Amino acid sequence: MDDAPKEPTQTTINADVNVGEQQGGSVSGVGIENFQSGVTHIYTSAGIWVLGVISVIAVVGLLWITISLLNRGNPPAAVISAGTTEPVAAVFSSPTATQATPTGASPAVSQEIAPSTTVEATQTPTPTRLLEPSATSTPDLSSGCLQQDVWTPYLGEAHPVDSFGCWDLEDWGIQAISGGLSVRASGSGAGTLRGIYRPLKPYSRIDLELKISRMGTVGDLEPKLMFGILPSTLRSKDNGKYLSYQRESIAQDFLYIKLNDGTLDRGQYLPLRYTPGESQRVTLITRDNEFSIYIDGDQVGDPIRITYKINYFWIGYDLPPGTSLEAELINMSVRDQ
Repeated sequence: MDDAPKEPTQTTINADVNVGEQQGGSVSGVGIENFQSGVTHIYTSAGIWVLGVISVIAVVGLLWITISLLNRGNPPAAVISAGTTEPVAAVFSSPTATQATPTGASPAVSQEIAPSTTVEATQTPTPTRLLEPSATSTPDLSSGCLQQDVWTPYLGEAHPVDSFGCWDLEDWGIQAISGGLSVRASGSGAGTLRGIYRPLKPYSRIDLELKISRMGTVGDLEPKLMFGILPSTLRSKDNGKYLSYQRESIAQDFLYIKLNDGTLDRGQYLPLRYTPGESQRVTLITRDNEFSIYIDGDQVGDPIRITYKINYFWIGYDLPPGTSLEAELINMSVRDQ
């Protein structure tokens, strides 16, 4: 009875089971805690990444706003490509243009745009007001000499020349004075026509100051003082273009000023009168095939067409019998333009 095998007791089995249950329960608790810790780590990393992205977007947005404000306060200047043929006026209304200022923004700096070097220059029209001659120009007749190699008596009559090579035209009443000419002559016989002339280059300027002290006449005879240009092949006042100061009646004290064009066989009375004793500045300018006249700085009429190539500057007088002339042409100069 005592040697019969004993069955395991329930207590031992239950104890093993309890130990196993306790150990299994401990393992499950550790897994749950590890899982929760992993999830928390993922959420934390995602949050940091999202905050980083938001920070970058915020910085970019601030930069964009700052650039926009700067552009509003300082508009970009218009750009003209080098070598373009489009005129500057297509972008700016004037060579110095100021950009429009937006409301509330500081005024833009005035910007000066230089014209493109490829823009073709337009021809400047003939001015109606005469510019003063250069101060460095050398006056003609400054030595008080009608030089033989410059001036020629009209029409080349034989006259004596002094030891300095100056013409002696005393018998004509023409005398060189410092910087000009003096004319004191009377008409005789069938009339007296005298003068002197000198060559001009295609671009020349003649300046003189005219003062006629006296021009005497008889009845309706017309004494004249004349100066202008002549062609080289026809050295005659009748074929030139010149101004004529003339007295047309003994009853009139003033002188008419007439523009004569010998090549057209006609003359034109200018809307001007000259009173003896006054000073008047006269300028004649030749530009290749044009001849312009200025009196006291104002242009007289339109430029006159010149059909001959080589010109001569001519000064002379035409005195009918019984008439007389006393005049001075001072501060006279002939310059090449």
